Amino acid sequence: MDFEGRIAIKTEPVDSVMEEPVVEPQSLPERLDLGNLDSVPEANAAPENEKIGVVEVGSSSKGNVEGEFDIEKLTVGEWIDRMEKYLPRKINEIADEVILSMRQRAQQYNEFVAEQRRLGNMKLG
Repeated sequence: MDFEGRIAIKTEPVDSVMEEPVVEPQSLPERLDLGNLDSVPEANAAPENEKIGVVEVGSSSKGNVEGEFDIEKLTVGEWIDRMEKYLPRKINEIADEVILSMRQRAQQYNEFVAEQRRLGNMKLG
């Protein structure tokens, strides 16, 4: 066997591995600021009537619906053009889902803090 070009890896004993630091509990903020994100317009909002899709090879579809295309007849240039439109929209859709999820979590947090304050269980900082 030829071992030329192998790199020697230096290992450390298990004793030297650092332990996770202990985090002391801190007081919670009274309320999360949700900001005014509702007024932010969607940057690349797609018109509702425009659809980008793919017709599967061998599908029983009779002809292409407008906006759909056959992947076998698609050129690289056409594919790139479609991806330039599709990817930003898809990214925006996912970002909107993440933002909605974060808003819901912030709302849950605010409700939790309000409930804890009402019960007198929370120390506010």
